[in-house]
Amino acid sequence: MAEVESNGEIARRGYQAVVEGDLEAVRAFLDPDVKWHGGAADGPGSCQNREQAMRFVSAARAKDRVGRLIEIIDAGEKVVVIMEPPGGGRTSNVTTFRAGMAVEIVHYPDPNDARVAAGLAPVVQRRY
Repeated sequence: MAEVESNGEIARRGYQAVVEGDLEAVRAFLDPDVKWHGGAADGPGSCQNREQAMRFVSAARAKDRVGRLIEIIDAGEKVVVIMEPPGGGRTSNVTTFRAGMAVEIVHYPDPNDARVAAGLAPVVQRRY
């Protein structure tokens, strides 16, 4: 019996494909009706399906705006993906999975906001 791949493993493979430019692997990771947005599913720049998301990924790669994968935090149906953009810092997405495919990706500029949105506790930054 084959072992079932976790949503965290699927997310890691999918986002690494974005970083590496493997567009066929990105396409396979996205549900045909995936929603990808910054908090408002119908807001400016939001993607309403796989084809729009693929155009978004292609444009981001062409403009060298992808960055690198920093961390995957598996919270079951939701996975927090933390990236380092080309200019530095941290940004994140919460990716929701159903039947092994990404059905919604929501961008959060602050990884702690993404953690909370996925039902996880925020990371407390200690200042001394």
